[in-house]
Amino acid sequence: EIVDSVAELARVADVVFSLVPPCAALTVAQDYCDRVPAEMREERAGRLFVDLNSIAPATAIEVANLCARGGVRFVDGAIHGMASRLPAAGTLYLSGTAAQTVADLFAPVLHVKVVGETAGQASSFKMLISGMAKGAVAALVALQQLA
Repeated sequence: EIVDSVAELARVADVVFSLVPPCAALTVAQDYCDRVPAEMREERAGRLFVDLNSIAPATAIEVANLCARGGVRFVDGAIHGMASRLPAAGTLYLSGTAAQTVADLFAPVLHVKVVGETAGQASSFKMLISGMAKGAVAALVALQQLA
């Protein structure tokens, strides 16, 4: 469903997925949390903000804190894999106390791994595996130059 504003989104959506440039992640989360109606700011109301941006673990923790102050549950997510091959070869890493809820949503169409219950764990894992892959390529290039 297409909505006209963040305020309307905060009013009608049970789950919001944030996929914005990393520099906008905090602003988008704050904008959303500020607009969640007071009656929807309870655990049982089920408002859930899922950050799937390529952000630092510290930023994920900041977003989690914004959500907590706004009465919104938070899940940190990291997508690993090429977009064109995501369903077949990608993995969605999730962390946070509501991570299993999101995992259940995506499990029929994606490979999903819950890496923990703490915000920032999924972002940390993404940084780790990305760094390892880039480091391996750099090492092979260096070896090739030495050969």
